[in-house]
Amino acid sequence: MRGSPLDLRRVLVVGAGTSGQGAVSALGEIAAAICVVDDGVKGSSWTPQSYSKVVFFGTQRSFLQTFSSSWPTLVVLSPGFTPLPELISNHTEVIGEVELGYRLSKGTLIGVTGTNGKTSVTQMISNMLDLAEIPAVAAGNIGVPFSKVATQDGIKVVELSSFQLERTTELHLDVAIWTNFAPDHLDVHGSLKNYKAAKERIWNNQGSKDLRVINADDAEVLSSERSSGVREVYFSLEKEAEFCVVGGEILMTPQGPLARISELARHIPHETANLLCAAAAALEVGAPMDAVSEYVRSFAGFEHRVEFVASIEGVQFYNDSKATSPAATIAAVEAFSSVVLLAGGRNKGLDLHELLKVKDRLKKVVVFGEVAETLAQIFSSEHVACEMAWSMEEAVRKGYSSAHRGDVVLLSPANTSFDWYENYGQRGLDFKDKVFKVAGGR
Repeated sequence: MRGSPLDLRRVLVVGAGTSGQGAVSALGEIAAAICVVDDGVKGSSWTPQSYSKVVFFGTQRSFLQTFSSSWPTLVVLSPGFTPLPELISNHTEVIGEVELGYRLSKGTLIGVTGTNGKTSVTQMISNMLDLAEIPAVAAGNIGVPFSKVATQDGIKVVELSSFQLERTTELHLDVAIWTNFAPDHLDVHGSLKNYKAAKERIWNNQGSKDLRVINADDAEVLSSERSSGVREVYFSLEKEAEFCVVGGEILMTPQGPLARISELARHIPHETANLLCAAAAALEVGAPMDAVSEYVRSFAGFEHRVEFVASIEGVQFYNDSKATSPAATIAAVEAFSSVVLLAGGRNKGLDLHELLKVKDRLKKVVVFGEVAETLAQIFSSEHVACEMAWSMEEAVRKGYSSAHRGDVVLLSPANTSFDWYENYGQRGLDFKDKVFKVAGGR
């Protein structure tokens, strides 16, 4: 273990989702007794009782009725889960699942945060290390609980959301990366200041042997509060930096050229920035230049992230369902010159007027979901052609009918998927299905 010792006599895990399940798995062999609480327990198919150390699985209220608020010697909170005050009011140590993973972990740790791009960069680093035959595992917000893999051999590349970071205290990363910053999750954090403060925790506890990878093109990241005495490298698409684009043609690193823009499988600016960022981390932990360069040149994108779906009579369809904020959608739209945008879903307290920054690239907008009327008003006020759709199939058909050869129909919703779907992946798959349906019936 690392950091301060944990009192594992009686552990209360709050939240029975992916993170909570990972925590129970990690604690199963080392805790004396475990209770798990989740107010959605009735709908859960997970059976934590299969772990011999689990003595209770129920709601928060039923736990307090069965035991007492003084029972736990340690509370592990799942990200985004709001516990009853009684559960955490008795001076028991309260940590997040990521903090638990850190305390249990061994080996080199790379952490990645950012409003956009953190999942992509996490996967890119892991893939670069795999190509270099360096043992590594991607974990955290990417879908694999950090605590579940913490004791495994190899480098851990951990995606860190603001919800995960805000419950860390001793987390110490060998390489810490902040991709970018834009308003997000204000419905939960309450203010931009609180959201940024949560992100800034990624820099905590670093020392002179560690590394920070910083976006030189993002004023908010550059101004983030951080201690001195830690090595820093910068990546940029716009200016000279350790990892940058030289002359608009060459991706450069301190070790020399990485690739030419013309050699890339595809060049989408925000993805190129992500590749530079990932290269900085991979090279830092020992990946050879040739392996990193090979990966950068061959990178063709990830599913649901400006993913090419099909070309129908010269109209290209792209799936960017992962874009759940205006900033993410803006980055996607800026990759193209003439776009029919499909946008909508459920807002999370963000200013959707930001989308007007790319209005000159928009041929038309098809809006859908809970925010459809709001989006329609925003775009219509600036004389951007706009239509409403009441299903994904209708959105795809209206988008296609509005496009001409050379145009792009882009699903980049700028909002969450939770009005119509369980997650952004389901939304993206539905979009692709409807595109293929249109292609087959044209």
